Amino acid sequence: MAQLVSGIRVFSADFAYTDGSIVVAIPDGWLIFEVILEISTVINGTGNVSVGYTGQATAFHPTTTAAALYRASELGQAKANGYRLGASEDGLIVVTPGSATTGAGKVYFLACPVA
Repeated sequence: MAQLVSGIRVFSADFAYTDGSIVVAIPDGWLIFEVILEISTVINGTGNVSVGYTGQATAFHPTTTAAALYRASELGQAKANGYRLGASEDGLIVVTPGSATTGAGKVYFLACPVA
């Protein structure tokens, strides 16, 4: 039986190859049920990006560089099927510039409150 659910939110942030760590504030206790990484401009050189949450920087997406659209549920990472945030945990994008001179994209955290 399907049930109409309200409260699903998309939290997003843009990144560039020089940004370092970007914290995406998501309320404590919310369930992140999908994470989409869109690399619109390839990260060249030795630079890369990963996506996780506070304390686990690659939980949703491993380090990657290629321009593409990646869904966490397709990658098999530690929390690919979702994660309920604990106290003081937030979404985390880690950009390592290395020798990169280009690179940009956006990350979408799809989340909802859970009781």
